[in-house]
Amino acid sequence: MSSSAVTLLDVVNKILIRLRDQAVLSITSTTTATGGAPSYTDTIVRLLNDAKREVEDSFDWIGLQESITITTTSGTSSYDLENSSQGIYTNQRSRVLDVYNTTTDVRLAPRPYEFVRKQNQLSTRTNQEPYSYAISGVSAKQSLQIVFFDTPDGTYSMSVECVVPQDDLTGNTDYFKVPWYPVYLRGLALAIRERGEDEGELSSEVQRAYEKALGDAIAYEQSHKWQGQGGGDWIVYGDF
Repeated sequence: MSSSAVTLLDVVNKILIRLRDQAVLSITSTTTATGGAPSYTDTIVRLLNDAKREVEDSFDWIGLQESITITTTSGTSSYDLENSSQGIYTNQRSRVLDVYNTTTDVRLAPRPYEFVRKQNQLSTRTNQEPYSYAISGVSAKQSLQIVFFDTPDGTYSMSVECVVPQDDLTGNTDYFKVPWYPVYLRGLALAIRERGEDEGELSSEVQRAYEKALGDAIAYEQSHKWQGQGGGDWIVYGDF
């Protein structure tokens, strides 16, 4: 299986076959590759998305990193962390890594939200170039909200580097932005456990393989050797 072309359908079928079930032609199809009725494909998709979220939350993966540009307005300190023109929208699981004022070439310092809120409320403060920021929660649209301190005194271009997890995968050709192999192993472990076929023995074995694969993936990316994009150039270990 070519890692650069691994799709949700590929991994669903890999799990189905590993469970001695029939591969399906489509996630939404009612026909398997051999013409019979499909097995619990929807359950496998759900378990894979659960596994994907675990892998996404375990590390600041390069494949999930985005740069959102926010243009400040004088007198306004709080902004939704999104950019519709860039097609980037954060969510509650997003994480901010760094913030740069590209207008003045300054890196902003992260601060606790209570500190920024109280400082911005002081009547003695005057609007000026921001030198720090905080995450204040989520907006009504479920995007993260960022607050700058000091309150901007003009127009600045802020580049916010953040991790934005994928939405749940649902389509045949949807692909993973994180290394797919740990996602597959975790999904397989969950599926084996869900079926209750092994009294916990095989699922525990696969779980250990998942933990090793995840650790290897993180170490590989930390060493800057991972050259893939979209969960791409990933080495597969083991017999699962």
